[in-house]
Amino acid sequence: MQPPQNNTHRRWSNRDVRREVDRHRTLWLWGLLLGLVLAAAPTAMHLHHQNRCLKLSYEINELREERSELQEQHRRLSAERAALESPATIEDWGLERRGMVHPLPEQVVVVRQAVPHRTDLLARKMAAGRE
Repeated sequence: MQPPQNNTHRRWSNRDVRREVDRHRTLWLWGLLLGLVLAAAPTAMHLHHQNRCLKLSYEINELREERSELQEQHRRLSAERAALESPATIEDWGLERRGMVHPLPEQVVVVRQAVPHRTDLLARKMAAGRE
């Protein structure tokens, strides 16, 4: 590397080059950028709306599947409940698990249905929203 030389005998000197800012071109580029953003905004909003609709449709489909599974489970549980509530099942349960036995014929008492003397003392079902 050579030591710096004194350029006093030359008519010119090296100076740092500085670019001048072209304000017209700068404003034009900013305007172009703003125009592109404004032109792309409706497309971006449309895509955002479509994505939200797609997410909602996925959630709706999941909820429908869950509802159908719950309806199937309800149907199975209702059938099982009906089977468990049947008198034959209750009788088998009482005989096997609780050690109950069938009553002897002389232990069976048959009671006739009583006819009430006063009908105003009978309980009755009230219609919803009345009285």
